[in-house]
Amino acid sequence: MTYEVHHARFSPKDVARITGLSQTMQRDWRRVGYLPAREGGWSSFSLGEIAAIGLRKVVADSKLGPGAADLIFGSEAAVAAINSIVWWALEADDASAWITGSDAALKAEIEKHSNNDHFDLVSAVAGIATSERARLLILDPISGAVTLVMQEPRADEDAPFLSRITISLAYLGAQIAARAETPLALFTRLTNDRGGG
Repeated sequence: MTYEVHHARFSPKDVARITGLSQTMQRDWRRVGYLPAREGGWSSFSLGEIAAIGLRKVVADSKLGPGAADLIFGSEAAVAAINSIVWWALEADDASAWITGSDAALKAEIEKHSNNDHFDLVSAVAGIATSERARLLILDPISGAVTLVMQEPRADEDAPFLSRITISLAYLGAQIAARAETPLALFTRLTNDRGGG
């Protein structure tokens, strides 16, 4: 199947509802460079930008200060962390909608995409392969190391583990999907693999 993907855009009011970052704080964050400058007077945010705002807000709420967020966003892991949040948001129940021709076609699409094909489509939209997504971000504020993992390491594997901060990217993605109130992406079936419509 070939699909056209329509990505949702979000207003500052949506950002406040989804991430908890008030519109006043959004203006403050824009002034210090945490948010992109507005073009033409109106702000509109992509799902990736929502994920980045949500991640920065979680770190800010942890009372670690802006330095901790700077460690994350200054690391090579930042893009992968944001893409992982997007992946988990899109994978959440009711996060995306399938637009097809008939009820039978819709049922067939849902059945088809309840397996790995769905993961492939979500991965393409999120910009990260299913095998590359991470469930957790681990920040060591002492060393500045940022690590992305699928499961939390056992405490006995790493003695200084207690000094680290763990952020669930999967939970953050699921929260974004739950609070969005609209589908994050719409997938419109254009053709099947045999060239039909």
